[in-house]
Amino acid sequence: MDTLEAMRAFVKVAESGSFTEAARRLDVAKPLVTRAVQALEARIGTRLFHRTTRRVSLTDAGQRYLGKAAPALVEFDELEASLRGEAHGEVSGTLRLTMPVSLGVRYLVPLLAEFKARHPRLRLDLDFCDHLVDPVARGFDAAVRVSTRLEDSALTIRRIAASPVVLAAAPAYLARAGVPDTLEGLRDHQMLEVIAERAATGVPRVLAGDAALGAPIRANSVEALKGFAVAGHGVIRAPAFALAEELASGSLVRLLSDAALGEYVVSLVFANRTMMPLRLRRLIDHLALGMQDFAEVVVAPRARSA
Repeated sequence: MDTLEAMRAFVKVAESGSFTEAARRLDVAKPLVTRAVQALEARIGTRLFHRTTRRVSLTDAGQRYLGKAAPALVEFDELEASLRGEAHGEVSGTLRLTMPVSLGVRYLVPLLAEFKARHPRLRLDLDFCDHLVDPVARGFDAAVRVSTRLEDSALTIRRIAASPVVLAAAPAYLARAGVPDTLEGLRDHQMLEVIAERAATGVPRVLAGDAALGAPIRANSVEALKGFAVAGHGVIRAPAFALAEELASGSLVRLLSDAALGEYVVSLVFANRTMMPLRLRRLIDHLALGMQDFAEVVVAPRARSA
């Protein structure tokens, strides 16, 4: 037996407590199971079983090995089954994705629900967070990012949509501080800042982290800053999709809508692979198609007076 089959033999002996029963379950001769476990112990350099004439039990090392080997074999078997299905065009297995909270909850979840309905054997493992995530280091198949300065040379980047930059503030704040007529006029306003935000394409310098701008409130979440903006604490800069509901309801008012503020690009980032899993390839195509009209998310007109 090779190493993988030896692991299977070990797990069957551990589960059944018997070399004879393990051989029966594997449908092989008992001596083959015995030699496989012995070879595994020799390679590891420690005994995995206590053996007596009456019973077989795991050593401490055997317990630790079983804790890792059993789930690893299950995962391997699932992977093989998934690949066999993909070879016949069937989407299955697990897709692990990470995405920003606002974009994910409002726009991606409905698309993912459609995708899951089309592929019932697929499992989705989703992570919602607003900080930058390395999909490879965290074990994700892909990460959805809202920015443009994607400098990860080891990763593949697929643009799937874009959303214009929007400036907005609450009516109460504008009544108190006035409505800015120009970008330079924003220097006299309280700007709410997203920590470590990557600047959007074409964002003017006055909006792209200029040191002259004060930031009374900083946060690593657009959703959090939006709450402060609605409460009247300052001007927020965010993708249009993140503020669409508040602008539609009037709890935030759009500012300087005629100014060239640039755009945020929505991209799917994933590891370079010689053979991309079918489930990921299909997902990328599904999201790109489903978000074709994403840039047309309409926001309310700019404020003209306090």
